Amino acid sequence: MKLKDMNTMTVRFACEYNELDALAEFLEKKAAEGWQLTSKTGVSLGFRRSALRKVRVSVELVYSDDNDYDNARFIEYCESAGWRHMFSDGKIQIFETDDLDATPIHTDPALKLAAVHRKAKKMNLWLPVIALFFSCLWMKHFRLNFDYGTLMSSREILAVFGMPFLMLVLVLLAGSYLHWYLKAKKAVADGQSPDYRKKRLNRILDKVILLYIFGGIWGAQLLDAYFSGKRTEMITTLALFAVILLFIILFPFFSARFGKARKGNYGTYLLIGIGLAVLTSAVTGVIIETAESGEYVQVDGSYQMVSLDELPLTMEDLGIETAAYADRYCDRGGTPFIRYMECDDFSNNEENYFLSYRVYVGNARKLVQWMIESRKEFMEFSEIEDERFHGGKTYISVGEGGSKENKWILQYGDRAIWINTNIPLSDSQKKIIREKLLAVK
Repeated sequence: MKLKDMNTMTVRFACEYNELDALAEFLEKKAAEGWQLTSKTGVSLGFRRSALRKVRVSVELVYSDDNDYDNARFIEYCESAGWRHMFSDGKIQIFETDDLDATPIHTDPALKLAAVHRKAKKMNLWLPVIALFFSCLWMKHFRLNFDYGTLMSSREILAVFGMPFLMLVLVLLAGSYLHWYLKAKKAVADGQSPDYRKKRLNRILDKVILLYIFGGIWGAQLLDAYFSGKRTEMITTLALFAVILLFIILFPFFSARFGKARKGNYGTYLLIGIGLAVLTSAVTGVIIETAESGEYVQVDGSYQMVSLDELPLTMEDLGIETAAYADRYCDRGGTPFIRYMECDDFSNNEENYFLSYRVYVGNARKLVQWMIESRKEFMEFSEIEDERFHGGKTYISVGEGGSKENKWILQYGDRAIWINTNIPLSDSQKKIIREKLLAVK
């Protein structure tokens, strides 16, 4: 309880939809103590001083929006029976009367059934749209087949394993809404009042979907940013999550505060929230894009951007000098299963040499072997003995048709190294490669 002054106060009173009688008793008690209800926003009740009054309070649940036709008709019906409508807070309607013998409010079972039917129908029309949206999202951005590459991204793991789970949840949710309506219909047919509240399963599945969206998608994005060491992406991901979460927290307050006075506010705040999410996403993308290290250089009369990332192994380490400009790209990432580093050195040099390599570190030798076997399937690698790469297995794929490009796969326990270059590697250069890449954490 919070006293603003001697004549007003705010009380927090939380109750579930099946506990509305307790709220009615509390309001009757406050009226008898000389406090008049002036506002209700969520769990906050506003009171002001008044004369001591003995009244009856009825708190009803109408499964409709504040300005819905059925809702207005229900309020008119109650007022004609001597009840005064005090407040609407979402689905909750608060009435009071000075007539202690007034006819109790009993919501028409047919009205309840119509509201349940409308809600269940609306949700079961939206659920396929939600399923289609997520399906298109995953098919556009993530792989739906399972291989070692899936284990290198938390988002792809979520796509492969989480997508079937999400679809199952949507099917269960649709069935739950249908069961809710059929049970309410049977109750009305039997002359009983239907259950007006969503089933516990509905509420649980609703929360599961929200957990999947915010905990899954944002959590996977955050994990990928963490393992890649990209602090800017981590910060912007957290900022986007915080903005959307803040909107979700504040949205019920604004809609409840202004929804009764102005019907269009619900849609207005929804559009504001969507616009805020889009704007934040755009700002996030710009920050991540501009955070990349690089510069523009002139190549053949035009300018192109080159990367200036730090690499654990460059062509200069192999004795090849850069002629005009450096162009080096490095990307790190991984999951609790596999960590990887992908590096390319396309720096300008007289011989037009290039050097690309990938370092994969798995939590198990079998996992690394699976990665190697997967690469060997679509490239013709043959196992060779090379003492300069000693200490592990060595596989090579020699360039065909006059190509000087060669590919190596090196396996050292739980570490796999993939090398692609057109440099004719000497024994000393191979030794440098081994020492440099085995030192990668």
